[in-house]
Amino acid sequence: MEGIKVWYDEDGDYLEFSMTKKKGIFEDDGRGIFRRIDPKTKDVIGFGVINFKKKLRKNKHIDLPIKIKVV
Repeated sequence: MEGIKVWYDEDGDYLEFSMTKKKGIFEDDGRGIFRRIDPKTKDVIGFGVINFKKKLRKNKHIDLPIKIKVV
């Protein structure tokens, strides 16, 4: 297990979480939240949030469309 990496671009107000170094396909949920999907397994391997600070100020929380399986 590689752990979760977090990256934030302040100029672009973009927050990204990555669970692996694998490349994936981004899927937009329509709210500016993107899941990064492994094209072979269809597992979520990361996600990103556009306008992160703006969304957080408006709602005080952000619902992320992912499920985490605890092993």
